[in-house]
Amino acid sequence: MVRVAKPPKPPEPIRHDESVPGPAQAAQIALLVMKKVGCQTWKDVVEKASNTDLRTKVILSPEQQALIDEYADIIPYLSTSPLVTVVACPLCGRYGLQDRRSAGSRCIFTMRCPGKPVKGSSTPKAQTRTKAEPPDDSSGDVPDPAEADVAEAAPPAGADGLYD
Repeated sequence: MVRVAKPPKPPEPIRHDESVPGPAQAAQIALLVMKKVGCQTWKDVVEKASNTDLRTKVILSPEQQALIDEYADIIPYLSTSPLVTVVACPLCGRYGLQDRRSAGSRCIFTMRCPGKPVKGSSTPKAQTRTKAEPPDDSSGDVPDPAEADVAEAAPPAGADGLYD
């Protein structure tokens, strides 16, 4: 009996958060590539690419490749350990480098800018938790009748037509 090796599984495409500004998207894509390839810096990724075919480990969409190309000037400064990523303001469009700390609650790039900066995450979009995501209802559980009663309750007295 001859054993035949299974063909390697093709790599899964990288999922990134498309709701953040371009520099933060490019940083997230680059950090995810670095993690998948096992490198700490983009320089290490480039050196590894000269010796091995990284397409067996990473798949980028044309849009992701365009983001990497557009922000190629900031990607060499990124690192996975210690974490160095990009923080960007969605309103004024300015960005800078950031370490592990949070992005902050107000824009630090432009005076009196009301924007809240966002950080290029080093986790894939599928693993990033957001408040807007509904819970997974595919478990087939029967809903709790007590919760249904709360949802169908009459409007509070004195609502003044808010529930019409």
